[in-house]
Amino acid sequence: QEHPISLEHSVACKLMTSSRMLRIYAAWLASLYAIEVRSARIATGSVPAKIMDLSAFKHEVVHELHAAAAAIEAATAPDDILIFLGQSPAYVQTAMTCTRNNSLLIAGSGMSKLNKKELSSLPKQELKAYCEYLSATAGTKDVDLAAAAEENRIVAVDLSETGNSVTFFAKMLRHCYPSLKQPVKFVNLAIDTKGALTGFAPDPNLVRVVKVLVLRHAGALAWDEVPRLVPSWKLEQWSADGPDNSSIAQDKLAADFNDAVQEQCGTGEEDNGVLVIAPSDPADLKSMRSEFDHTLCDAW
Repeated sequence: QEHPISLEHSVACKLMTSSRMLRIYAAWLASLYAIEVRSARIATGSVPAKIMDLSAFKHEVVHELHAAAAAIEAATAPDDILIFLGQSPAYVQTAMTCTRNNSLLIAGSGMSKLNKKELSSLPKQELKAYCEYLSATAGTKDVDLAAAAEENRIVAVDLSETGNSVTFFAKMLRHCYPSLKQPVKFVNLAIDTKGALTGFAPDPNLVRVVKVLVLRHAGALAWDEVPRLVPSWKLEQWSADGPDNSSIAQDKLAADFNDAVQEQCGTGEEDNGVLVIAPSDPADLKSMRSEFDHTLCDAW
């Protein structure tokens, strides 16, 4: 389902040429987007008014998920460990399992807010528990995260509008695996709206963006318009046993949506609804934002 301001975005891409007007439009768009999402979440209590229809999901979204997985496959090495952070990229991770066994789906809510705090100020017991959870989750796939960290083979995947969550996750990885010395490689899933990266500012010393994947349905995946595959799991709930997945396991609709992705393993990705953008300089966030806007306008 298209973002409701995609039409304005398309018109603006064609008509606005001056850098000043582009900046004004980006700020206006970002404010509209923030108001819209905030209003929706307030009105629904972070629960969508309507889950996307399963038939629409099968015909409009699933091929896009497999195309995104194929793009991630092309952008990473076979021995890279792919860590999908939370609900936003969860269905892409399902598609990823068609070709890769070394992809992990990780829970952890509220990391964006946690990034505003010093790691040393957070409760040590919960931080230790999260490290144990990461290790245990990796163990279910026979993945050695400590070795992957030391060899800089970890790639995080998420939809990040600010960069806060992935920056905090990178801090957690360094806390859990001190041998990690390089910035964590990151694939960012983005909505198909000009200005979507206006507020994107991860710490370049901790995070290096290798690809930005623009998905037509990234918003629907991120804003709970599909059944959740990952439960909410905040700092005060962190334990070595991981989150309580009982509500997910008992959700037949979630299973149906997840099965719909797996059923199309190996299918083609023509007309895939995914745009791959490679930043020319991952450390230059200003250029990255500009490249995103211009590439999106030129392509879509």
